[in-house]
This record gives sequence, structure tokens and C-alpha cells, in this order.
Amino acid sequence: MVPIILVVDDEKDIPDLISIQFYKEIEAGIFKFLFASHGAEALELLKKTHIDMVITDIIMPNIDGLKLLERISDLYPKVKTVVVSAYGDIKNIRVAMNCGAFDFLVKPLQMSDLFITINKTLAAIQKEKEIEAQLLQSAKLASLGELATSVAHELNQPLGVISLNTEITAEEVDNGNYGNVPETLAMTVKQVKKAISIINHLRNFGRKTSRGEYKKTTLNQVIADTLLLFERQFKLDNVEVIQKLSMDLPEVFCHPIQLEQVFTNLLNNAKDALKESTEKKIYIRTFQQDSTNIVELEDTGAGIPQKYLNSIFTPFFTTKDMGNGTGLGLSISYAIIQEHKGQISVQSKVGDGTLFRIELPIATEP
Repeated sequence: MVPIILVVDDEKDIPDLISIQFYKEIEAGIFKFLFASHGAEALELLKKTHIDMVITDIIMPNIDGLKLLERISDLYPKVKTVVVSAYGDIKNIRVAMNCGAFDFLVKPLQMSDLFITINKTLAAIQKEKEIEAQLLQSAKLASLGELATSVAHELNQPLGVISLNTEITAEEVDNGNYGNVPETLAMTVKQVKKAISIINHLRNFGRKTSRGEYKKTTLNQVIADTLLLFERQFKLDNVEVIQKLSMDLPEVFCHPIQLEQVFTNLLNNAKDALKESTEKKIYIRTFQQDSTNIVELEDTGAGIPQKYLNSIFTPFFTTKDMGNGTGLGLSISYAIIQEHKGQISVQSKVGDGTLFRIELPIATEP
């Protein structure tokens, strides 16, 4: 995926100057530039496009660079920002760095300095992506470990049917009775396909993924694929899953395996929350609201104390006993939803269960 750099500056010659200076890199697909003349225009582009890096002037009409920086820090914390300011404007630069700017450049802008800063910033972004990918992979493998027993039971059912049907077919053939053989073989083939589906899904879930695997799909399908790995486990734990899914839900442009990781984390948490509950129910709802798809996952568990709600998406924060959780699941889920230009929130009250709400934009390719 070509890194996208958004340059925000009200000087009219900046787009042409940068496009000419970096035409070789642009032609080679090393990086791509987008341009905005003020902060409001930049925020619209950030909302619609997957942008890796923002280079912004400070003094601009409408929304200036410092206000833009604050909005980016709040809404798009993974986007790296570089501020551009005049010589001697140390106060603004200091404020920008305190607001989360990764680096700064001074005017008049030197293209050699800009080139070095871009490469340094993109290298830092790549390093963070590698670390995040390692954390995601670790969390996925941890989830697979928790699901291993359930998946083994899930595979035992079709394998048992296959074994029994094979024995019956052999006996029928030995006795010269061929009448039921086609029906028995058809049942066997069905069970083989079921086992293959479970194994392939488990393999895809566990492997490393990349942004290039984004595609259009429905959230209902992602939910169905996730529940495939929980079906047996929920039966054993007497957990009832109640689905209220909108059948005309628009597609989203997403990484399905990453979203499955989010739903896996939420379902695992819901399952754990229901251990001591007399009513063991999980409600999954999908619906459209304006230009957004909504997923709500609600359990009838013990609920989360109010004092923990503000920390629940913080890395390594967990209310589970030592050895029963890393505290990475929800923080990684938060990062994945942010990457998908969405939002995830939680509502909970002790004794009244917990509701997670995920909002994702209707499909538009970045």
C-alpha cells in the first residue's frame, strides 16, 4: 500500500512545487501526496481517505494548523503529523509538539529537509505498524488457544459422522446392498465440506495479514464466520446467542480477518462475563444509521464497574485474574476499528450487563 501524505497549506504554489520536486517518487509509487488549503478541508480528506502522514502549516484560515493538530490527535491518533512554521516561531512549535506533532520544519521550506523528514516519519510509521502487527498476531494466537478445545469438539462431530457413514457404506457394499449408498455418500461429502470449512477458517484466522487484503463485505458475514468458531463452546456453556441482523445492511470496505479478531475478543469477554450469570444470553444486532453501519454486542453478564470504563481500551489493562488475560484484546480491537475509520464504545453497569457498539462507514475504498 502506497503511503499517503496530506499537505495542508494555503500557499497556492505548494502543490505544484511539491509535485515537481517529488515527481520521481510519485511516479515510482514510493509515496502519494494529497493537498488541502485549510484545516476543514484536511479533516474531510482524513474522514474519507486512509492517510498516513500530515504536513501542515500553522497559520491558515478557517481551522489553523494547531487546531487541526488537536483534532487529528483526538480522531486519528495513528496519523503522524509534521508542522511547518516560520523561523523564530518557537512558541507555536512548542505548542504543536506538546499536542503530539512528530516533527517540525521551518519556513522557507527546503525540499531537501522535507525529503529527509518524510522518510524519517514514514520509517517511524512502518515500525509502529510492524509492532502492531506482532501484537495483533499474538492476540490472535492467544484467541486460537482459548478456542482450541471448542474447535476440537466442533470437528469431532463431522469426523464422527464421516467415520460412521464409511463403516455403514462398507457393510452395505459387502452385503450387496447398494440402494442407500448414494444418500450415505452425499451425507459424508456434506460433513467433509463442513470440516474443511472449519479448518480453513481457523487457518485464515491465525495467519498474518496485511492491509492489501481489504475488500468489500457485509458485517453480517463477518459475524457469521466468527460465530462458526464459538458454536460448540456456547452450547457447552449453555450460552444463548440471539441475532437481530439487518438483512439489507450495506457493505463495508474492511479487512474481514481483522474484524473477526474484534468480534472474537468481544465474544470471549462476553463468555467470561456470563460464567456466574443465571441468564446467559448474548445479543448481536446490526443496523444502518445514516452513512454508518452499527454492530451492537450485548451480554447479560455481571457488568463492568464504572471506575474501569475509561481504561478499558488501554493496553495491558485487564480486570481478569493473573494468567487469564493479557489486557491486549480490547486495545487491539480499538486500534483495528480506528484503522477502519470507525468507532468502538462501551456501556455497562454492574449487574446489568455490558454493551459494545461498533460504528463503521459504508464501503468506500481508501
